[in-house]
Amino acid sequence: MDTPVFNENDVIGISPQESGELVADSVNLNQATSQTINAELVRMSESSAGQVTATEIEMQRSAAGQLNADTISAQQSAFGMVKAGSVHLTDGALGFAQSERIDIETSKVGVVFSQTANLSDVNNGLLVTRQLQGSSIRSTILLAGRIEGDVQTSIDTPRALLFGLSTGIAFGAVVLLLRLLTGKKS
Repeated sequence: MDTPVFNENDVIGISPQESGELVADSVNLNQATSQTINAELVRMSESSAGQVTATEIEMQRSAAGQLNADTISAQQSAFGMVKAGSVHLTDGALGFAQSERIDIETSKVGVVFSQTANLSDVNNGLLVTRQLQGSSIRSTILLAGRIEGDVQTSIDTPRALLFGLSTGIAFGAVVLLLRLLTGKKS
C-alpha cells in the first residue's frame, strides 16, 4: 500500500476504515485503524494504531502499540510502549513508559521510568522515579528518591538494595565454597 503524504497544512480526518501509513500535520481518527501515523497533532477516538509519532497525541477509548511524542493525553485508552516528555493517562492501561513527567489516575501500569510521577489509584509492576507523589499506589517494585503519599509496595528501594547485597554475598560464598571443595585455584 502506498503511503499517503499530505501538504503541511492538511488535516486528515479518517472515519470507519483501515489505513496503512499516514503522514500529515494533523490526523484525526474516529473509529478507524492505522498501522503507522506521523504528524504534529494526532487525535484518536475509538481507534487503534500500531505506531504513532507526533508532537502531541490525544486519545479517547483508543489503543496503540507504540507511542513517541512530546505530550500524550489519554482517557480510557491502552498502549504498549510509550516514550514521551509528558504523559497523562486516566482509566487506562500501559505496558511500558519512559517519560520526564507522568500523571496516571485509576489505571493499570506495567513498567514506568520517569523523573517525576504523580499517581492516584494505580496498580504498578515496576516504578523507577526520582520523585513520586500520589495516593492509593500499589507497586510490586518501587525505586524512588523521594516519596509523598500513600504507597504500598512489595520491594522498595532499601529492600532492593538489601536483596542485591545479600544475593551478592550468597553468590560469592557459594563460589568460594565450590573452589575450596574442588581444590581449584584462580
